[in-house]
Amino acid sequence: MPLHLFSLPRPGFSPHPSWWRPTRKEGRLEGIGGGLLHGWAFDPGEPSRRQRVILVSRTGQRLETLADRYRADLAAAGIGDGHHGFAVPLELVGSAAGIRALVEDGGFELPGSPFADDDGVPPLEFDRGSMRARIDGAHGSRALTGWVLDRQDRSYRPLLALRQGERVLSQGRPTRARRDMPEGFDGLHGFTLPLRPGVRGRCTLVDAERGTLLATFRIGRHAVRS
Repeated sequence: MPLHLFSLPRPGFSPHPSWWRPTRKEGRLEGIGGGLLHGWAFDPGEPSRRQRVILVSRTGQRLETLADRYRADLAAAGIGDGHHGFAVPLELVGSAAGIRALVEDGGFELPGSPFADDDGVPPLEFDRGSMRARIDGAHGSRALTGWVLDRQDRSYRPLLALRQGERVLSQGRPTRARRDMPEGFDGLHGFTLPLRPGVRGRCTLVDAERGTLLATFRIGRHAVRS
């Protein structure tokens, strides 16, 4: 019987080279805003690399996009340099319902995929003094999207708080680009507020800095209604 000699690994030994890192993609297929399907993708192991995302419709149509758009919310959260977002015009993918989002390298499917959407749900609009808010009707059960602006102070971007009763569900500032902004604004007043799975019922959107109510609405399974 042949003998096989083994030696114990020295302290600090690793079976992988020093540059090796496990693949652990991050990201999310978030929702619809301003006629665009939004999301982000990031690889902490290669933070400077822009991830290529493949969108696949229910009919099998494929569309590739690069997650390289700057997102202030991603940068603030420490997700790379913030240039990891993507936004695809809906006219390029048809109906958003059932769309899957895959990261090309490794086939990682983004959370929030496949996307659930109610076609034709209109946005809700609210006016409170100088503040104006629009909330997109379809949210895909993963994120609430829309825009908020102050007509008297165009540079003001409040800290938004999504609440259900006294409980804060999500917070964020409206800093994202939108194509459906009123004329005269820079367009960077869009927001994406992540939703926890299963959130249902009446909610409010509040300017947490001024303590003022901006909107009251009801969140359903895939849509926001008054």
